[in-house]
Amino acid sequence: MMALYIALIAILVLSFVFLWLIAPRSPRRGMKEVLQAQTYFAHRGLHDEESPENSLPAFQKAVDAGYGIELDVQISKDGIPVVYHDDHLRRGCKIDGWVHDYTLEQLQNMPLFERDDVHIPTLAEVLELVGGKVPLIVEIKASRPEWRETLEGAMNLLEKYEGIYCIESFNPLALKQLRKHHPHVVRGQLCDYYRSWYKSSDKRMPFSMFLAQWFVMNVVARPDFIAYNCKNTNKLPFRMISHLYPDCTYIAWTTKSEADEQSSPIFSAYIFEKYIPAQKDESAS
Repeated sequence: MMALYIALIAILVLSFVFLWLIAPRSPRRGMKEVLQAQTYFAHRGLHDEESPENSLPAFQKAVDAGYGIELDVQISKDGIPVVYHDDHLRRGCKIDGWVHDYTLEQLQNMPLFERDDVHIPTLAEVLELVGGKVPLIVEIKASRPEWRETLEGAMNLLEKYEGIYCIESFNPLALKQLRKHHPHVVRGQLCDYYRSWYKSSDKRMPFSMFLAQWFVMNVVARPDFIAYNCKNTNKLPFRMISHLYPDCTYIAWTTKSEADEQSSPIFSAYIFEKYIPAQKDESAS
């Protein structure tokens, strides 16, 4: 009987520890205004064949349409925050190399998606264009070793920016750094069911990815919101956390149809592309 009691106590203790590890940050003053400033965020701008992703024309179209904007930030070789998604330049610029291998001047001389008149913009250029007209979700690309430079370079500009913005990243260490040095900034943990990433390959999922998949790394980041892949909301990790912490803010990425918006009723905002949402915010009109 004593062994049974000890086992039950151990289970209870482990359960409480797990709940503490995965807990997002409790709602705080001012956070609601940032996270509910917009329902729809154009993924890498309102891009199409004429206006490539993460380009000034795509961002201008999103501003003109009244949508919030999601964008990606990396750092150039000479320390300038630039807006570009992939770590590698092959897809967007047909160049063999990493973003961090090139100076800003070199990057801006590369045609973006084979458009000679469109270049990789700096974060400063994007902030000037948006000018606070719509809210921003800024993703810090943090899979490369220079992510600390990327975060601080972005924050040097964003701290002076007068518009509404928040920060998100897949890397909980980047969010930990943000939490330590810029605790007032709303931060979000990007997450997915990572097992599906490795299912079709011979690679084993790293243990760090397993922990992140189950939100254990929330103890490091203590995010204000969770941005989750709308295609995997039926997986156990998301169903678990959304039921345990329903008061947390959840943002869907990346919806590609109105049907995707119905993937989970708990989502309060959507990062979208390839369609125009039927209903826009009254604040954006």
